[in-house]
Amino acid sequence: MPDHRYAVLWEYAGATTRPAGVVLDRGDHVVVEAPNDMMFPARFDEPFVVGGINSPTPITYRPRDRQYFDQVLIELSRTFAIGERATVSSASEGTLLRLLRDKVWAPLRESHTEHYAVQRARGGCYPVVRRHHDQHYRGAAPQTSGEPAPRATAGENSLIAA
Repeated sequence: MPDHRYAVLWEYAGATTRPAGVVLDRGDHVVVEAPNDMMFPARFDEPFVVGGINSPTPITYRPRDRQYFDQVLIELSRTFAIGERATVSSASEGTLLRLLRDKVWAPLRESHTEHYAVQRARGGCYPVVRRHHDQHYRGAAPQTSGEPAPRATAGENSLIAA
């Protein structure tokens, strides 16, 4: 079973930093789970063509190349600090949710910036959270019988104002 590399993204918040998202290598593409308001692509799957001052020939990195993940991190490092880098055995949606929980939301809560974390998480601005919610919690519209809703009326010894 191949290992999938990941990295934790940290955003600058004044004089400090705080975790903001996760990058996960899925083999044929790289997923970026960061809040939608940061305006980054959620998926990198196009080749990177890299040239240098001392390199006369450009180098092309494709998603299945080992260096491709590093090129995505270089691209993201223009805005984020790159934190922890490690591997996980799975690149599933559940793994993404666990990485967000353990590497982003838990540290935010521990650093007393819970309001920030909860506000973003409730807004569903992490794409994987929105997909999970849609898959598991969005059902069909409630069925109604067509009968009028019961009305409460004021009776004897009632607390309802007439």
